[in-house]
Amino acid sequence: MGKWLVLSALISISLSCSNAETKREQAELYLKIGTSHLIKGNYPQALASLNEAERLDPDNAVIQNNLGLALFVRKEFPLAEKHVSRALELNPKYSDARNNLGRIHIELARYDLAIEELKAVTKDLTYPTVEKAYVNLGYAYLKKGDPKGALLPLKKAID
Repeated sequence: MGKWLVLSALISISLSCSNAETKREQAELYLKIGTSHLIKGNYPQALASLNEAERLDPDNAVIQNNLGLALFVRKEFPLAEKHVSRALELNPKYSDARNNLGRIHIELARYDLAIEELKAVTKDLTYPTVEKAYVNLGYAYLKKGDPKGALLPLKKAID
């Protein structure tokens, strides 16, 4: 009887691991579909796919970031902030999410917070599109009413 209980427990654990892996794989597919829609400007479809990806894998930082980005383009800034912040909770070194959070702060007129986040992004030497952070940083300074502060980051974006 004890052998059957152990065997049953092992099968149950194996199935739950397999199920979790299947969910992650499905989430990745929905992430790819949602991101593709996002790039093409099909925002409602992007949101639908990314919401499904999140349902399947809520602890995936990329899903959270892309969901935040989809909400950002729909001008749902507080919801976008929630998802991008969650991405950063899951991966504090995720510079693309930090750049997006900086951009959200600009839209919410939180210029000092935006500048702080964006400066952190520009210090990440591994971030492949640092010019985006410099543009956003310059924009934050302009929106704050500091055109002199905007000059250096915008020049760096051009360089």
